[in-house]
Amino acid sequence: MLNFGLVVPHRSVLDALLIFAVSLCLVGVYSGLIPYSTSLSEVYQHTFPLSVSDAVMLSVVYLAAYSISLIPAGLLIDRIGVHWSIFISTVLLSSSLVLFAVSSSVFLFLISRVLMGIASSFTFLLAIMVAKLYFHRKYLSMLVGFAELIFSFSLAASPFLTLHVSTLLDWRQQTIMFAIFLILLCLLYFIFRLHKCHPAYLISKRHSKRNQQHAMIQLKFALSNRWFWYVLFVTGIFYIHFSLHVLVYGPIYIQKLYHINYIDSISLNDVAITGYMLSCLTLGVSNSLFSTKKLFFFAVLLSFLVYSCNLFFNEYLLSSFLLSGINYFLLGFLSAYALLIFRLYEELSGHHLNAGISAGLNMFTLLPLCFTFVFNWFFYHDPLDERIFIWVVYAITLLLVSPILWQKEKPMFVAY
Repeated sequence: MLNFGLVVPHRSVLDALLIFAVSLCLVGVYSGLIPYSTSLSEVYQHTFPLSVSDAVMLSVVYLAAYSISLIPAGLLIDRIGVHWSIFISTVLLSSSLVLFAVSSSVFLFLISRVLMGIASSFTFLLAIMVAKLYFHRKYLSMLVGFAELIFSFSLAASPFLTLHVSTLLDWRQQTIMFAIFLILLCLLYFIFRLHKCHPAYLISKRHSKRNQQHAMIQLKFALSNRWFWYVLFVTGIFYIHFSLHVLVYGPIYIQKLYHINYIDSISLNDVAITGYMLSCLTLGVSNSLFSTKKLFFFAVLLSFLVYSCNLFFNEYLLSSFLLSGINYFLLGFLSAYALLIFRLYEELSGHHLNAGISAGLNMFTLLPLCFTFVFNWFFYHDPLDERIFIWVVYAITLLLVSPILWQKEKPMFVAY
């Protein structure tokens, strides 16, 4: 019988694939909730007046809560294991969705989005941990890439689904359906009791206290390492354009920039997400052919050159939907190289990653949110001025990344 490289042969095929499917569903829910509030601002203004600033604030709060909660979520997963982490994540996420559905003020929306962000911080880490526990390590990159594929697909599909389902269900009913889906997913998982079939989980549970102490030592060592903060900062500023332009503002920004209808702005935004998705699928192959440092430098350099063309030939881009689509595709494709942060840290520091350190590095998504007020100013004044700001950001990133080309790769070690 084929076991797809699974760690545990006994009942492994159905159990492992099903639990990985559950973790992928959680990743899809997390991704789909990112543009949810900005979609509401366009579709449901007749039922609940939500301004663009309010919608953007809700998206920023969601992503900020997600980023800040990553390290505690990683440590908690190491402590209590995958089983109870899935339970906590689904219960908290479904509860926050119910609160969002019954909210009658922006303040309650804000609280519910914070809870969504905290619950969502478990999702991608759970997918990585399931892949590590149930599958052979040679399949890890492929499975993580597949999780990124689900992330990108859900991110692109969410605005379209919100728009078309609105003819059948209002936004409160849609949110309740979201919560019911998560509750059923949690019940399905607990009915099968998948964690009992896997000895690695039992070993982790037996030694959970020792594992947690070891994880804390690793994390403290990483936080005292200068390369940790270097790659976190460089990757964060490199990710500013994609994070704010595509994830936070998305179609509402494109609609004002190009003066097109909302459907076309969603399509253009999805072109960038498609580029990101395809880049995620090819990132592993590219990294096997080229060194991580050269690959990341090349991505930053090409982003700088593309955006230089965007700056000096902006009128041509605005006049052609095809050229704008190519520009957005390259934006998404090159932005995915920010995911090299994990391998980049290992090569520069020589330090092995664990769940806590991976969660810490994943906080690079928090830095772009600090520039939300800049994009907000562009939105209400002249969105075209944004190109100068982004060009400067890419120029600074290029200057900061250049020195790593001469850094030698260090031998790997584990801190005790």
